[in-house]
Amino acid sequence: MDQSFPSLVGDESLTEDSFWPSFTDILMVIVMVFLMAMLVLLLRNMELIARLQETISQKEAVFRQSEQIKQHNTSLSQQLQQAEGHLHSLRERQQQLTARLDIEVAQQEKLMVHIQAQQAGLQQLHQKNDQQAKQLQTQSATITEQQAFQERLKGRYDLMSQALISATAKAAANQVQWDRAVQHAQELEHNVTVLQAKQARQQTLMSKELNQWRVQAESNSRDLVQVQDEYSVLNTRYIRLLRPSRSPRHKHVVEILYRDRSGERVYGLRDSSQQPWREMALKKLEENLVTMKQQYGKQLYVRIIIPDNSPISFNEAWDFTHRMLKRYDYYYQNR
Repeated sequence: MDQSFPSLVGDESLTEDSFWPSFTDILMVIVMVFLMAMLVLLLRNMELIARLQETISQKEAVFRQSEQIKQHNTSLSQQLQQAEGHLHSLRERQQQLTARLDIEVAQQEKLMVHIQAQQAGLQQLHQKNDQQAKQLQTQSATITEQQAFQERLKGRYDLMSQALISATAKAAANQVQWDRAVQHAQELEHNVTVLQAKQARQQTLMSKELNQWRVQAESNSRDLVQVQDEYSVLNTRYIRLLRPSRSPRHKHVVEILYRDRSGERVYGLRDSSQQPWREMALKKLEENLVTMKQQYGKQLYVRIIIPDNSPISFNEAWDFTHRMLKRYDYYYQNR
């Protein structure tokens, strides 16, 4: 038996003085190596398929998150359009109120002109009354002179009998004039009383109209102030909607790690100038954030990090993120 490769067939009779048995053994070794390689390749392919499936699931999760963000952006744009429409309607309402106020001011000016004209008419009536009173005084003086003349005629009764007849006639004529003067004076007094009553009624009506205009002007002023307040509030909200997006540029960045460890919530903090994470309780975390907020103020940018494979629910992660940003992040201050 020559010194060749050992037989893998098990029959030594075939290996003596024969080439083919040793070639068969070589082929069996090659087949076994090929099978081993195929097994290794199958295992590698299974591992790659598992990784591929995990990558596809992560991509689907990212796609769902992007869809949610798009829907949120769409709702924000709709709210912005509604706010712009409301602002436009408020501007139109303010213009209408301003036009109404201008019309009412013009009407009040016309009313003041009418009142001034009535006051001028009343002054003219006063002047006429004064003139009539002067005429009455003149007539009263005339009557007094006539009475003195009658007394002088009576003194001369005994001396001038013929003149008595003429004096009596004159006295009768003077008496008629006196009666007419008295009647005229009574008519003037009645006219003055009527004019005074008419003037009092006109003043009462004008006072009522002025009070009504004042009440209406005060009501319009209150409506205008209310509309201006509503416009200021909506303008403030509109400006807040148009404020720039949140960015860590030129800000002091602090990172918060929020993850789950065997069913317990673990919190970590890392400052922008520090590399390693510092694990701590929630109370200690908030104390550090309060200190940083007092130190950096409106320059503090808070970044929340939640691992992708974390079992924390979306609502819980959102509540924690919203609470931390609202309390400490610069973008949510003064909102």
